[in-house]
Amino acid sequence: MDVFGTGLEAFAGSNPTQMYSEMLQEVLAKGKECTPRGKKIKELSPVLIQFLNPLDRVTFLRGRRINPFFQLA
Repeated sequence: MDVFGTGLEAFAGSNPTQMYSEMLQEVLAKGKECTPRGKKIKELSPVLIQFLNPLDRVTFLRGRRINPFFQLA
């Protein structure tokens, strides 16, 4: 969601796995293409993420290798 027409995208939720899916859809729909290090990607910037349940902050996605130590940090 664009906050007050400022270009700031904001995401809030208590389930990080669901939030990840929503953010991915937003990047695919509104992301700007760029090519850092010669790789074509899409990005959103700036972004605000709010975890409504801070104790539930680990993402579980089948087929996606996510470093568990990175998530805990």
